Amino acid sequence: MHGCFVAALLSRLPEGMFVACSPGSSRCLLPQYHKRLPPIGHAAPRAHVKAGALPGWKWIGATFGVKKQPLWKKAVQFASTHASGLLQTAVWSLLTVWFASWLRPRMIMTATASAAGGRLRQGSKFVPQRPREEDAIKGYINTEMSGSQPMGTAFLVVTGSQGIGKSTMLKKTFSKLWKRGWWRGRWILPMEADLKPGESLQLSTLLATVLRQPDKDKPSQEIWLLTTLNELCKACTRGPVVVYLQLTTKNRADQFSYDECDAIASAVGAFARRLTYDVPLCKFIVEVSVSLIADKILEKFNMSRLVVVQPLPFAEFVKVMKTDKMMSGRLEQVVGKDAGQIEEVLKYYYLRAGGNFRDLAELLENVAVAGLKGAAAVKFQIEQWYQVKIQPLLDCLAIQSGNNQPSKFQGFLESVAKAGPTGYLCKNASDRSLQRELRLEKPVAGIIRSTTSTSITLKHWHFTFKILGESEQNMKDFGYM
Repeated sequence: MHGCFVAALLSRLPEGMFVACSPGSSRCLLPQYHKRLPPIGHAAPRAHVKAGALPGWKWIGATFGVKKQPLWKKAVQFASTHASGLLQTAVWSLLTVWFASWLRPRMIMTATASAAGGRLRQGSKFVPQRPREEDAIKGYINTEMSGSQPMGTAFLVVTGSQGIGKSTMLKKTFSKLWKRGWWRGRWILPMEADLKPGESLQLSTLLATVLRQPDKDKPSQEIWLLTTLNELCKACTRGPVVVYLQLTTKNRADQFSYDECDAIASAVGAFARRLTYDVPLCKFIVEVSVSLIADKILEKFNMSRLVVVQPLPFAEFVKVMKTDKMMSGRLEQVVGKDAGQIEEVLKYYYLRAGGNFRDLAELLENVAVAGLKGAAAVKFQIEQWYQVKIQPLLDCLAIQSGNNQPSKFQGFLESVAKAGPTGYLCKNASDRSLQRELRLEKPVAGIIRSTTSTSITLKHWHFTFKILGESEQNMKDFGYM
């Protein structure tokens, strides 16, 4: 049987004769099925089998001994049979790629920017007014970006002493811009970077992390991210996105050298310039407490503008202390409920520290932990804190000019202090030389800081109080109270 079967397969029978052997039989059944078959084609075998000519047998002629169809006919038949499936697969593939590469990143960015702006609204309900600083920030944000390079301020640098409420003021200003709804107000994108000595800033990576996008480690990644986000923001709010970078020094004992401050300023300034000046993509506001970093940014990037947040006036400071439930409760617990004594303690502290809320809370906590009470105990604690804080200034004044003469910085620093909080403008080469020397001599302590690109002031309120002879009247006369 097997020999007959193989011989039949190998033979080219004329006129498409079907050749088969019966399963389980030892004899050839070829004579029994000498029948003429229909014309060769795809339908012929199936139709012939269905007609009952060969029940239960396989159509071998479809593979062997049959003239094959042209390739183009097979392609047309295959396409016509599977066209709908192929089209559906192609459409879904394109939709999947479009969703993953275009729609999904934009949906994530939109949701992130909206949620980030909402978080800025959290915080204290009572925030004191700072009209000068708030107007400067709002004016910058509301300025239209036109042209390839803005003619005015490209980005803002907000600085000031620690603990006086810079972040609170900024968040209040941003929340007013956002409160009407993310689809009508401005989108605010907050970023926070912790400054540590010896560590470099990876701002492009930070931006990708904040926007919940993969870090592609490309120099132009921040350009693509901000371009995409800004297009979405303008479509929804008709204004550019506002990027708020907060450079924090959580460990207040960290010491930054002059070179480290210069490197941080270069990194932050270059990042801000790329996004606001080279290619105007957003409004960029950076907050930093280290005054030398702020000064170096202003020095290196003249398209930036410095905004120095001043301490609150004494009356506003007292109002905040009485309004805040935690601080007012702590004052009553440590000082007592006598309003006169509370105001006396607050004035004693304000003369030496200005509007530093953070340090006052810490001092009151120290008095409470020591088990002491009363105005005298609090004032003693304040005096000890004050003596520690002015030590860098005393070290600076101890540097003599030679031949046992008084410090060469004494007269210069007195002139700076008497110019008031708006700042002192160096009048000659000697002043400019002393200014450069002070910055190089004490970069960590920061005896002086800039208020504008040309004027300077003493960095801390306690330095001013010491230079002006620790006199309340002098503080009032020169505009500090």
